[in-house]
Amino acid sequence: MTSINSADRATIVAGRHYLIATDGSCISNPGPGGWAVVKQLRHGDQLLQQAPNAGRSQSLMTTNNQMEMMAVIMAVEGIREPETPTIIQADSAYVLDGFTVYLPNWKTNGWKVSKGKVQNRDLWERLDAACAGKTIYWEKIKGHSGHGMNEITDVLAKKAAIGKLPKGQASIRKQHPELFFRRP
Repeated sequence: MTSINSADRATIVAGRHYLIATDGSCISNPGPGGWAVVKQLRHGDQLLQQAPNAGRSQSLMTTNNQMEMMAVIMAVEGIREPETPTIIQADSAYVLDGFTVYLPNWKTNGWKVSKGKVQNRDLWERLDAACAGKTIYWEKIKGHSGHGMNEITDVLAKKAAIGKLPKGQASIRKQHPELFFRRP
């Protein structure tokens, strides 16, 4: 599970692969939070399937980092073809650096850091378990920069955080049917 380089990306996107954008949102950090995912199954340039999903945290005291993590967790847990390479796009340095740089050391050091315990350990462990046996590549996306899938996940995560998507995919399908695509 590493950050993707241009050579790996070119090889991956030439064949069958998942491209998944994720984002999290929190109202009054900490406060009510939401997460969102747009998952595409592609073969080369051909889009085979696209499905968004979003949800609201049950807790009213979440953080933006927790919601960013939940988005990635839900994305990885939703991969139905574990052998298919997956590119996770996120605008969260916390999630990307945490997973690709710091996680191995946290595990080795008993989940301790110089300032005490690793925050959100339960989510890190869940993400680590979800990634097991899957080929995941991480791609940093600059948030709020016009990147199409990131913009969609941003809107959906904010809607989820304020409770406007109470039934997740069903609510998105009703409000934004254009976001769903499945090849016949």
